[in-house]
Amino acid sequence: MLDATTEALRNNEATREQVATALGKGRASFFVFAQHLTALVETATFADLIAQRRHHRNARAIDNAKHLVDAVIDKYPDLHGPATRLVDSVGRYQHAVTLYWDRIAQEGHAHRDFTMLDPDQYLNAALHSTKAALAAPFAAVLFDPPHPLITAETVVEAVDHAKPRQARRRPPEPGDSEPADRVNPVIAAAEREAKDKRMVELAMEQHLNGEQQVDLTSRLRAAGWPAAGRMVAEVLSMRDQPYEAIVSDALIVDPGGPVTHISPITLTRVTVAGAPGAPVEPDVDGLAVRAVLS
Repeated sequence: MLDATTEALRNNEATREQVATALGKGRASFFVFAQHLTALVETATFADLIAQRRHHRNARAIDNAKHLVDAVIDKYPDLHGPATRLVDSVGRYQHAVTLYWDRIAQEGHAHRDFTMLDPDQYLNAALHSTKAALAAPFAAVLFDPPHPLITAETVVEAVDHAKPRQARRRPPEPGDSEPADRVNPVIAAAEREAKDKRMVELAMEQHLNGEQQVDLTSRLRAAGWPAAGRMVAEVLSMRDQPYEAIVSDALIVDPGGPVTHISPITLTRVTVAGAPGAPVEPDVDGLAVRAVLS
């Protein structure tokens, strides 16, 4: 409302009555915001304060109020009184915001709750804080004394009991005829690959359970770590198989859950058009990973 009134004033489209109404509504809104925030600071729990953070991060409303006051003074000087009262209400709200963030900082320090810090704050602390400040959180932490794995006595004892390394002997070259039980490494590798492919296919069919498409996100979260990591690696490493795994660019964060960070993954049974058996190369687009193979 405030920015719209400012724009209308600059375009000579707002009457004196409309501007006066906007000033009154703006003053009342900031007054209510300040009263509500002050009550939160005095009575709310730490969890309630955290839940309100996103409502008091944006300074756009304050900027809009300042721009409106400047435009009103230029266009309607006789509205100086209502404009001044709007400025007073904005000042009270800014004071309440300062008290709010002070309470957040105090409660966060008392609870040792680091979730309220942004990643940039961690980075700034690591780059610019002193060693004493970085070590302060561990002042009350007890550590075991160091126990070196290798001592001087261990080295001396190992030297005394060391034996010269035996010379390596080259095995005899195979003759014209090889034993019947000799394993061909190429055939063995192909058999292992086929077995692994079959195991992956069985796992994918177990995930799909007869369906054409399934969302694996809940299963991964329930599996916990490191089982979820193995499942993701298995789904995304498919080759020459009629399945499609899509990783969303969204990120689910659950600090207290079995898996703290995970992106939704959808598994689909697909039929690739084209020649039978012709593979379709994976398509990587941003954070979305597709493994589509026929």
